[in-house]
Amino acid sequence: NANQPVSRTLTTDARGEFSFSGLPPGVYTLSEPLQPPSTLNGKTIAGTRGGTPSTVMTTPSTITGITLGVAQHAAANLFGELPPAELGGRVYGDNNDNGRIDADETGLAGVTLVLSGVDDLGRTVRTELRSGADGRYSFPNLRPGSYAITEPTQPPDTLNGRTSAGALGGNASERGSTPSAITGIVVAAGARAFDYNFGEITHSPDLRVRKSHEPATLTIGHVAEIVVAVRNLGNAPTQGDYSVSDRLPAGLTLAAVPTAAGWHC
Repeated sequence: NANQPVSRTLTTDARGEFSFSGLPPGVYTLSEPLQPPSTLNGKTIAGTRGGTPSTVMTTPSTITGITLGVAQHAAANLFGELPPAELGGRVYGDNNDNGRIDADETGLAGVTLVLSGVDDLGRTVRTELRSGADGRYSFPNLRPGSYAITEPTQPPDTLNGRTSAGALGGNASERGSTPSAITGIVVAAGARAFDYNFGEITHSPDLRVRKSHEPATLTIGHVAEIVVAVRNLGNAPTQGDYSVSDRLPAGLTLAAVPTAAGWHC
């Protein structure tokens, strides 16, 4: 433009379209200085007169080097934006261990959860948060990608329960596998799912059996005492009767029927 600077600003219409009209010949740059609200940066594409678009990882988005001659038009210069995705769920006390959040079951607050994975730009993603007062959690503003949600530490005073993948799929770890995790969650632009849940058993007995003998070394012709002890290390009392079976080591005979309070032998 005869080396005269040109600077114009406008806003897009209801359809997202824009047009700078009446431009003299010259070399121009289109720039989107601010990311539109509630969006993530997408692909920028140069139009019919060429130019160099910025990459998805560059903001603000621009198209530089657009050359216009007399009465020439440069159409289809596009600034693509993505709706953010979101993943969430709940950490809850699954007292009946059925893998569902029942009406009388409550959330567990303050539990650490980690989202990790790789987004559509090939970047490694890792972010950490804690569940809210009702046990709910949410990872917002996610780009498309493949993600995992992990509960790295078992909540205090709980036993590992059922972990459930949500509406976008994924692979939930089995009860016997810790830390609890849901892997392989494939997330598209704008996808949202809030049912990635981690069930924990908060009120259950946990019986442990321990066997010992005195003296520590057993010898032929000597009497020894063998003690079988059962302890409840859980956070709820036991109910009903429990059976403990044991066999004498080879070469030993029973000197007397065992007796103890609460035992029937």
